[in-house]
Amino acid sequence: MSTWFANVRIEHRGQYAEYKDRIDVASPYGKKVTEAVVVEGVMDLIVTQRPDMKGGRIVSAKATKLN
Repeated sequence: MSTWFANVRIEHRGQYAEYKDRIDVASPYGKKVTEAVVVEGVMDLIVTQRPDMKGGRIVSAKATKLN
């Protein structure tokens, strides 16, 4: 498991949702955790909390590994 700082913003139909916090990520199926994997996981979190954002586009995405 690794800790990342993620800042992801999604826009859909003029509304936006943003995640800007630390996140702990376990490696999926033994794969190496990359920035793309973290951003995809954060996008899933956003859509879970805000179903109206499903189908939205990622406007900005940045993930930095902390450890």
